[in-house]
Amino acid sequence: MATDLTVRASILTHVGKRRLVNEDWHGCLEPGRNQDCERDGWLWVLADGVGAYGTGQEASSLAGEAILKAYPQTRDLDPADRLRQVVQAGNRALWERRRHYARQGQTRPVVTTILVGGLLDGRLSWPMSATAAPTSPGADACSSSLATTPG
Repeated sequence: MATDLTVRASILTHVGKRRLVNEDWHGCLEPGRNQDCERDGWLWVLADGVGAYGTGQEASSLAGEAILKAYPQTRDLDPADRLRQVVQAGNRALWERRRHYARQGQTRPVVTTILVGGLLDGRLSWPMSATAAPTSPGADACSSSLATTPG
């Protein structure tokens, strides 16, 4: 990969018409050195919390932070599998939070929509969009769903 590659990214989100607080979360991992660029590339994450349940901001930040934390641990995978694994890590974080609420007798769903993209080896990969959510909001033992769409 060319080491003189310059990447600039920015984000603009909108609170929408129904809320006073923006429940979106965004983050990125940018390489600091040429070695990091060749090994990890860039990773961008946007998580849109589903606010109708009162947990959108919590869900989006929890999933987004889990994705960024998991990314460096997936270096041995090809780019598409790497993105798939980190989205699943975000889903697991939500599943665990929902499980915690269920143990406390709370029926609060924790739902977010996640978009993940990466630039590695000079190729832009944006194969992952997912809705991460427990499928049984009132159940003691939660199951989770993850729908991925190559694109």
